[in-house]
Amino acid sequence: MRARPGDALREYCDAHGVPYNRCGKLLVATARNQLPQLAAIQQKAVENGVTDLVRVSGAEAMEMEPQLQCVEAVLSPQTGIIDSHQFMLALQGNAERDGDGY
Repeated sequence: MRARPGDALREYCDAHGVPYNRCGKLLVATARNQLPQLAAIQQKAVENGVTDLVRVSGAEAMEMEPQLQCVEAVLSPQTGIIDSHQFMLALQGNAERDGDGY
């Protein structure tokens, strides 16, 4: 089975104690003229192997995020945030341990 996008990063974080939170993300269209762009983003994601994106109505998105104003959205449930400082420290540690190759 083909690995899902993001699996390698999550595995690295788990192996190196880098905190992350798979909290999801809403990609939003705040005006009807942005709907083609939203569809294009979703199509590009599918082409890149991201198959779990879900189109949601503006009302559904605003129920998830009450301060939000949009006409439609795409939910990316596997998207998350990472402790970038800890991630860079882990990368630095690996580079120092393994050498820089120069």
